[in-house]
Amino acid sequence: MLIKNQDTQDSGRCLLANLEKLLHLVFPSQCIYCGRLSEERVHGFCHECYNSLSIYLRKIGFTWYVFEYDKKISRILKKAKYGGKPEAVKTISKLIGNLLADEGLSVDLVIPVPMYQKDLGERGYNQSGIAARRIAKSLGVSCKEKALRKTSKTRRQADLSRKARGQNLFGAFTADAGLVRDKRILIVDDIITTGSTLEECKGTLMAAGALSVEAAVIARTPLKKR
Repeated sequence: MLIKNQDTQDSGRCLLANLEKLLHLVFPSQCIYCGRLSEERVHGFCHECYNSLSIYLRKIGFTWYVFEYDKKISRILKKAKYGGKPEAVKTISKLIGNLLADEGLSVDLVIPVPMYQKDLGERGYNQSGIAARRIAKSLGVSCKEKALRKTSKTRRQADLSRKARGQNLFGAFTADAGLVRDKRILIVDDIITTGSTLEECKGTLMAAGALSVEAAVIARTPLKKR
C-alpha cells in the first residue's frame, strides 16, 4: 500500500512538472530585466541577462544588496511601486532570500520598511512587505509587518536633498517593543540611496530594545546618482 501511494505521488509530481514545461512552451514568460519572451528563466531572468548581471550579495554599512540601481532595475521597481505589478519583486526577493540563507545570515525577525497607513490604502500593498515576506520564508523566520509602523506623513525621499532626507523622517516611525525586544532583526526595503530611511528605522528598533539590526534591499543607487 505504501509503495503504491509513493508511486501515485511520484506520478503526480511528474505530471505537474510536464504540465509546467508545456505551459512555458505555449505561453513563454517575459524576462523581468530585458522584457524578452523566454521559454526558460533563472529567478525570473532569461539566461542571457542572468549571466550578464553581477548577481551576488554585497554589503554597505549594515545593509545587504544585490543590484546596482540602473534603468532596468528602476523600471522593475517603479512598476512594482506605482504600476500595480509587484510580481518581479516577489521573484527577486526569493533570490535575495536564498543568497542571504547561503551566506548564513541568522536573524529572529524580518520587518519591512512600513508605509504611512493612508498611502498603503491608496496603493493597496507595500512592495517592501512583499519582499520581506519572501525573504523571511527563505530564512525560515517570521515576518512581522506590524512591528514597525510609520506614524507620520512625510514627503517623498526621492524629491529631497541628502540633508533633507534625514530631517524628513525624524520621528516618523514607531516600534512595538513587545515584538522587537531582544530580537535580531532584518529590515527590508526596495532601494538604498542615502540610507536615511534605513538608519531611522534601525534607530527606532534599537531604541525599542532590538538586539541587533541589519537590512536587505534589492538595489543600491550608485554614488554619482545620489
